[in-house]
Amino acid sequence: MSVTINTTMIALGLAKYGAQVHGDDEHGKVVLRQQVARSSLAAFFANLPPCLVGRSSLSAARQSQIAGA
Repeated sequence: MSVTINTTMIALGLAKYGAQVHGDDEHGKVVLRQQVARSSLAAFFANLPPCLVGRSSLSAARQSQIAGA
């Protein structure tokens, strides 16, 4: 899998079996939205240029509890 998109920032949401990847370019424009299997994450990031990566720290279930939903 080769990604040739110029991403400067990646938001990574981890789940039990995979991850949701959201990438922005230097102008804040969304250039990548993709679901990746956990077993493929290392290969996915190996094919990206260096960039800032942030990940979510709370599960969706826990966020719902905090929000009072």
